[in-house]
Amino acid sequence: MAAGGKVVREALAVAREIGAPMELGTEQALCCGLKLVEAGHPEMFAAHAARVRTALVGTGRKPAAVHLVLLSPGCARAVRERWPALPDGSRVEHVTTYLSRALAARPDLRDRAPLPESAAYHDPCELARGLSELTAPRALLAAAVEEVREPLRCGADTACCGANGLLPRTMPAVADAIAEDRRRELDACGAHAVTASPACSSALGAEDVVSVLARWLGVAVEQAR
Repeated sequence: MAAGGKVVREALAVAREIGAPMELGTEQALCCGLKLVEAGHPEMFAAHAARVRTALVGTGRKPAAVHLVLLSPGCARAVRERWPALPDGSRVEHVTTYLSRALAARPDLRDRAPLPESAAYHDPCELARGLSELTAPRALLAAAVEEVREPLRCGADTACCGANGLLPRTMPAVADAIAEDRRRELDACGAHAVTASPACSSALGAEDVVSVLARWLGVAVEQAR
C-alpha cells in the first residue's frame, strides 16, 4: 500500500478506526511489477520483484515474516503467485480481507447505523476469480450500507470492467465498450456502483469499498489536489 492517493489514506484511517492499524510500505516497494509481465517482459518482472522483496524483507539470512495488505487484487495475486517466496509465516492479502477480519473482531460496531443508501457491488475479476474472495467485500458493505444489490453477472461469474491487463492501452475502444456494458448492468440495480479495485473503480466510475467504509465510520478524507 505504498502508492499515494485518497483511497490509500482512507484505508489507513479505516484500519486505525477499527483497531487494526497499518503502515505504508517503503518507498522502494511502490509497485509489484505486474505490468511488466502483462507487457511480455517476464525477466524484467523477476528482477523487479526480487528488488522489491529485498526492500521489504531485507537481506538477512533469516528475515522476519511480513504481512502485506494491498488495494489491488491483481497485485495481491501477483505477489502471492509470481514473486520469489516470502519468509515463512508471511501473509499477503487484499485490503477487504484484512478489514473484514478486523471488523468482525469489533462487535461494538455492529450497532452502528448503516449509511442510508444502497450499493450495487461489482466483483473485480482478480478478486473474485483470482483470489476467490467473495465474502469480505460484501460483509463490509453489509455493515456500512442499508442494502447491497447484485448485478446480473456477479460472484465468480462476474463480468470484466475492461481495465485488466494492458487492454486500456492496447485496445482502448474495446476496453471502453466492455466498461460501458458493465456500467449498464450496474445502473440497472438502481444504486450507485461500488467495487474493490482501483482499476475497476476508475473504469466504471465506481466508489471503492474502502471509501464507503470511511464515510460510514466518519473518517473520509478529502481528495488531494
